[in-house]
Amino acid sequence: MVLIVLPALIPDIRRIYETYFSAFENDEMGSIIFKILFPQTIDEQFKEAHAVGTLQWWHGCDYQYTMKVVDTDTAEIIGMGLGDILVKPRTLKERENHGAPLAGG
Repeated sequence: MVLIVLPALIPDIRRIYETYFSAFENDEMGSIIFKILFPQTIDEQFKEAHAVGTLQWWHGCDYQYTMKVVDTDTAEIIGMGLGDILVKPRTLKERENHGAPLAGG
């Protein structure tokens, strides 16, 4: 298995976050933290709203980069990562981070 790290693309949003959400299902501490971060039910309606909010976030955020980890044998996305790269000082207002908004929320 050869893995590569690539920039995520808009069509990848749902697949990337499927990997993200499933990563916490079988880890006790991860599951506890995940329930704190996302206290609501993670169902298809939530995932759709999350994808819409993520797309909106990507259009306005100028410092956060989403990467995908791809298995080159299967082209399956098996991991993801977020990285903040700040190339200029930010104002106090810019430092407020409310995360990606949920559509309709």
